[in-house]
Amino acid sequence: MTTILAALGGWRVFVPVVIANAAIQAATTLPHDTPAAATTFVMLAGVSFLALVGAVVLSVAQADASVAGSRFRWPHPRLWAAGIAAVLIVAGSSLVLGPLPIVTGAVALAVLPALAGSAGAGAAFRSMPRRPLPTAALALVTLAATSLLAAIALLSGVFVAGVVSAVVTWLVAGSASALLLCAWSTLAKSRDGSPTP
Repeated sequence: MTTILAALGGWRVFVPVVIANAAIQAATTLPHDTPAAATTFVMLAGVSFLALVGAVVLSVAQADASVAGSRFRWPHPRLWAAGIAAVLIVAGSSLVLGPLPIVTGAVALAVLPALAGSAGAGAAFRSMPRRPLPTAALALVTLAATSLLAAIALLSGVFVAGVVSAVVTWLVAGSASALLLCAWSTLAKSRDGSPTP
C-alpha cells in the first residue's frame, strides 16, 4: 500500500514526466528514419536517449522523495550519471541478446532508487540480507513486470504500429516504472533504516 500511496503522492512529477517522455519517444518515430539515414537517425536517437535519461532520473528522484515524505528536489549529479549509465547499459544489452534488456532493465529499476537515497547505494546493498524475502519477492515482481512490458511493446508494435503504438508503449512503461521505482525506494528506505510514512 505504501508503494501506491507514494506513487499517488508523486503525481505532480510522475504524470508530466511520463507523458512528456511518451510524446517525445512517439515524435521520434514520425520521420520513419532508419540507420541508413545517418544524420537524422543519429539526431533522433540522441533526442530519444536524452528524454529517456531525463524521465528515468526525474522518476527515481520523485520516487525517493515520495517514499521519504519530502518534496521533490533536483537530482544529484551522481544520480544523473547513474541514469545515463543505466540507459546506455539497457540499450546496449538490446544489441547483444533479445531478452537481456528485460534483465538489465529490472536491475536498473532495483539499483537506481538505492543510489537516490541519502544513505547511498552501499548502505542499501549491504543491508539486503536483513530483508531477503521482500527483496527476492520484489525482484521477481520486477522481472515479471519488465517481461510483461516487453511483451506489450512487441504486441503493440505488431498490431498497432506507428505513433499510437509508441505512445501506448511509453505510457504503460512509464506508469509501471513509476510504481516499481516507488516499491524499490520503499524497500531501500526500510533497509537503510530511513523512516517511511
